[in-house]
Amino acid sequence: MSKWLARLEQYIQVPQLNQVSVSFAEVDAYWSNWVNGSVNNGFELRVNLHPRIKYLHGMPSLLAAHEYCGHLIQVQQWALNMADGTIAPDYGFTTVHSPEAFMMEGLADVLVYILADDSELDFDERLARQFSWHSRLLHNNIHYLINTGHSFRDVFEYYRRYAPFAEDTTIEGSIRDRRNDPLGRTYQYVYGVALDYFRQALEGKPERVSEFLPKLYQQPYTKTQLDQLFGMN
Repeated sequence: MSKWLARLEQYIQVPQLNQVSVSFAEVDAYWSNWVNGSVNNGFELRVNLHPRIKYLHGMPSLLAAHEYCGHLIQVQQWALNMADGTIAPDYGFTTVHSPEAFMMEGLADVLVYILADDSELDFDERLARQFSWHSRLLHNNIHYLINTGHSFRDVFEYYRRYAPFAEDTTIEGSIRDRRNDPLGRTYQYVYGVALDYFRQALEGKPERVSEFLPKLYQQPYTKTQLDQLFGMN
């Protein structure tokens, strides 16, 4: 955690989080970590211990960057900006189906690519990051296959081809989420495309990171607004 915070502090003034609690859950869902709560009542980081969720050795470090340095610090800064009138208070009502999801997940995911060079990550972190990227691409592709009418069997076989060591329960759950669950059919699609977008915009471009990262913590942006901000059309 301290490594990512120290890196982030080179670009933004990191606000103080008042209270963050950690709890453990066993939920048959796609997420490994989930944060919820509010500035006034405190935030909760939930760690999913369901058998379908697998953790590589380097993954906790990446999840700390995603959940804490990404989501929690971002919404804390939004709250401060709402309190002083910099942004409208309506931004305080967030949901997994709202337009800022693309920006929030893309930013949280890309931090491990722009805050540290490969040489500054240990082997486990590099492996976990590469595995996570592979998973984002794979899940994006099965999402597309499902939405274009491919059968469960076809999607399962595609998943198995590119993830030969994945357990059947993991594959089945990933397909089921995206076929039957409204949350899975909408929110989960944002991960892969958002990370790809933010990597194109910021990875390997330190001058753009310095210019845009502070802005991304100040207010929500829609995909169209991000295109305008980054000059990507």
